[in-house]
Amino acid sequence: MEHQEQPLQITDRPEPFIDVQEEEKEVYVTVEIPGVEKKDIDLSVRNNTLSIDVNHEQRGFHKTIELPASVRENKSEASYNNGILHIVLQKKQKNSGNDIPVN
Repeated sequence: MEHQEQPLQITDRPEPFIDVQEEEKEVYVTVEIPGVEKKDIDLSVRNNTLSIDVNHEQRGFHKTIELPASVRENKSEASYNNGILHIVLQKKQKNSGNDIPVN
């Protein structure tokens, strides 16, 4: 039997590099997505999951990231410069609870 080599398939939409770092008070997410504009990027945070949607005809993708900590959904910020998306998500403070006095 003769072995036929399969042609090498190269996708023109590789998965972007994504780095997630947890610090004491924040979670930092860095995404490399060169060649898109700010208007092409949609971000949302729900239930400690970050959704990234890039709507661009050549570099489009969708990614959901389970965050390593609980974050405050309304206390997030993002910036995009030179093909790098930086996202800062504030962590929820751990609830130490309230003491209940016994009378």
